[in-house]
Amino acid sequence: MSHIGNSIMSKWPCVDIIHLHHPENITKSGGVLRRLYKVVLYMSRVTHAKWRGARLVWTVHNLQSHKKSQDVIDKLFKRLFLNQVDGVIHLSEVGKAMAMSSMPRLKVIKYHAVIQHGLFNDLYGKQVPKEEACRVLGLSNDQRVLMFGNVEWYKGYDEVLRDFMEYDVGIKVLIAGRIKGAELQNQILRYTEEDDRITVIDRYIEDHEVPVILSASDVVIMPYREGLNSGILALGITYNKIVVSRSNPVFSELVDALSYDAYYEVRDGRYWDEVIRHIADVRPRKTIVSRKLSWEKIASKTMQFYRRVADQAVS
Repeated sequence: MSHIGNSIMSKWPCVDIIHLHHPENITKSGGVLRRLYKVVLYMSRVTHAKWRGARLVWTVHNLQSHKKSQDVIDKLFKRLFLNQVDGVIHLSEVGKAMAMSSMPRLKVIKYHAVIQHGLFNDLYGKQVPKEEACRVLGLSNDQRVLMFGNVEWYKGYDEVLRDFMEYDVGIKVLIAGRIKGAELQNQILRYTEEDDRITVIDRYIEDHEVPVILSASDVVIMPYREGLNSGILALGITYNKIVVSRSNPVFSELVDALSYDAYYEVRDGRYWDEVIRHIADVRPRKTIVSRKLSWEKIASKTMQFYRRVADQAVS
């Protein structure tokens, strides 16, 4: 069995299972002809792999591409892709219900499994003292809010930064991740020039930098305009950070399953009020360790699901 990412590969090997994540990225960028070419190439290789006996498993991270609007090419690709899917992995029960409602085609697919997103215990390294982390990054040892991961329109960081500039507080903001798109990049960099409380690390974050950046921060903020799942929530929980997020029932399911008590949802858009209310909460928190959400357990469940889907080819 094989796990294959989203790159449009020159040749897919003959395997039992092709497991895809984020196929919607195929139509995310490029001109009309370029995107159509990628759809035809991608789907021809999927079809060829299935003709050779492979079964297609899809993990549903999102209900649609993270674009401001969906056009006919996005919709065409989704229809073609869903017609080839043999098994679906959902990251939560709530997410499964939302996906089934949003994409009725999923209801005719026989094999579904719910396998929650894992935590990152021991994967990136342990937390270090905040003072040390700030020194490594060249930052002051102040209260700090972190916006982590690729900076894209759907995450809403631009809007929240604009709101932050209206607050006369000593809190600092760290944005760590590559900014996607020239317009968004220019906008966020302009904010850093206008407000010296905002620091940006505009590049890919290496694995060894993750614990340092998390350790230098007190709050992880997730003001996402849209999105079904996010590994950033699991990262914040792993490092025992206060998490302030847009209200999201999928996030709530994970938080409730772990009994995590430093997660706060915002429904009215007033993220900074919520941050200010909780950022001073520096009480020690017990590190969340969940055997159910260990990557070994997740791998075992995933392999079991592969076997169920693959067995249909010979049953």
